[in-house]
Amino acid sequence: MRMWMINTAIMCRQHLIAEHLECSSMCLGILKKKHRINGYITSNAIEIASSKLRHDEIVDEMLFRGYNHHTPYDGIPNDILQFYAKEALFRVDRKASLLLLLTRCETCRGLYTKLFPEITYEQLYFQLIENANAYSKIL
Repeated sequence: MRMWMINTAIMCRQHLIAEHLECSSMCLGILKKKHRINGYITSNAIEIASSKLRHDEIVDEMLFRGYNHHTPYDGIPNDILQFYAKEALFRVDRKASLLLLLTRCETCRGLYTKLFPEITYEQLYFQLIENANAYSKIL
């Protein structure tokens, strides 16, 4: 499950539709069963407190592109959020998620380059490596 939390305009159709499914029905389904989600958190893949907001952002982009949307989503019920209170504090590393998407999808990378020519994919990647090197020296 991936909750990219990045600008929806750079997402290709496949990634936009997939994240829509993940941030609403799949996320809610896992949480309702009260499964452990530590793996999703350590892999930077879920931000449960923002699932409703993210769903709405994705739907706005889908409608803007002329796609259909027929699955309302009210968000995660409070009792489930309370059960996952500690996990709900986690925030996805947006830059790392963006880099992962741009590394994996040529179509998304092309949309990114078209919309944001001032910050190249290579610059983002270099910044991530530079930050990782600085962090590893602290450890």
